[in-house]
Amino acid sequence: MTIKMIDLFSGAGLLSHAFEKNGFTPTLAIEMDKDAVSSYNRNANFACAKLASVVDVCDVDREWP
Repeated sequence: MTIKMIDLFSGAGLLSHAFEKNGFTPTLAIEMDKDAVSSYNRNANFACAKLASVVDVCDVDREWP
């Protein structure tokens, strides 16, 4: 069974990576640093990081299908 997760304050994605190794599937990552978002999306199996503030999560969520 796969459990979907979101990662707030995701940085370069190390927390998402650890969760992924334990059966979770990252579906959204929110980060304010553009270099961290770029790194996350380049290195993660699930390129789901968005450049946004946590305050804007509702707006980012609306953009996802």
